[in-house]
Amino acid sequence: MGSDVRLWGRLAADPIIRVTESGRKWGTFTIASRSAEKTDWIDVKTSKKSVDYVVNFKKGNYVNIKGFLTQDKWKTKEGKMASAIRVVCMEIEAKDFPPAGKEEKEEKEDELPF
Repeated sequence: MGSDVRLWGRLAADPIIRVTESGRKWGTFTIASRSAEKTDWIDVKTSKKSVDYVVNFKKGNYVNIKGFLTQDKWKTKEGKMASAIRVVCMEIEAKDFPPAGKEEKEEKEDELPF
C-alpha cells in the first residue's frame, strides 16, 4: 500500500457502526487532529479487523490510527459525480480509554468514609 498513514487525534463523535444485509459490520468516525496552525477533521472507515474494537469508543477518546488512504466516489442526487479521500483504519489504539475516567475516580475518592 503506497498511501500508508499514521494519525493521532480525538474522536469528534461516537463511531457509527452499520451492518450490511450479508451481516458484515463496518464503522465510520471522524477524528480531530490538531497542529500548531489548525485542526484537521479526518473521516475514517474501519476495516473488518478494527470494527469490533471501535464499537467501544466514545466522543473525546484520544486515538492512534494506522491505515491507508482511499478515495470513495459516488453520484449525488443531482446526478453529479462526487468523491472524498478517507482513511481506512487497519489498527487503532485508544490512549485514554475510557475518557474522563480520572474525573469519575476523583469524585468517588471524595466519598470514602475514612
